[in-house]
Amino acid sequence: MSTNQTEQVKTCTKCLIVKSVNEFNKNITRKDGFASWCKPCNRLDKKRYAQINREKISEQTKKWRKNNPEKVKEKKLRYYLKNREKINEQTKKWRKNNPDKVKVCKSMYYAKNREKEIDRAVKWAIDNPEKSKDIKAIWYVKNAEITKERAVEWGKNNSEKIKAQSRKKSQKDCLNLTDYYIINGLSVQSGFSSQIIRNIPGLIAMKRKQLKYQRIIKQQKKQNYETSEQQESFCHTMQMD
Repeated sequence: MSTNQTEQVKTCTKCLIVKSVNEFNKNITRKDGFASWCKPCNRLDKKRYAQINREKISEQTKKWRKNNPEKVKEKKLRYYLKNREKINEQTKKWRKNNPDKVKVCKSMYYAKNREKEIDRAVKWAIDNPEKSKDIKAIWYVKNAEITKERAVEWGKNNSEKIKAQSRKKSQKDCLNLTDYYIINGLSVQSGFSSQIIRNIPGLIAMKRKQLKYQRIIKQQKKQNYETSEQQESFCHTMQMD
């Protein structure tokens, strides 16, 4: 290695070209502290070796990855943090150009992590109720036929459950005198459609009040009847004594 007033230079033993020491990797085992081959020659040699020993290197790499999972994760994380924008841009581009492969990958991942994905989706829906409603509404609009087919299929397989739910809802509507219960009753009695009944001002409120009074009177009659029976039973007992 020769010394210059402005820059240190060295001759590469591979290409025999005199270059700046900055073109050589550091090597503490060498007398001058630099490798004997320049960086370009070293890269070229490594590339040639990799091509000749591709299978061997691949096997060694797989073995090392298998035996050092934590180091692999750390290495990937460091690379990602260093090249985040570049990786994200490449990922977006790949997803846009490979929609079918994206679907397959998502399906495979979901099948492998089903419980985890369900828990994540439930947590997100709880934390974002309004967004969840909007997403569901959009999905139902886009998949109207699928939704209809699923509903029909579910109805066929759960007819008894539907009947039980319907009875339970009817009982609840009757007990609470809901608009649906009142409108349905008026529609049956009058023959008018529910829309016409809804548009008559005060009709539903008046009918609800009427039904409440009828129930009060019916309950009072029942109580009076029970009281009367108790009195008759008491008198009968006294006569027997």
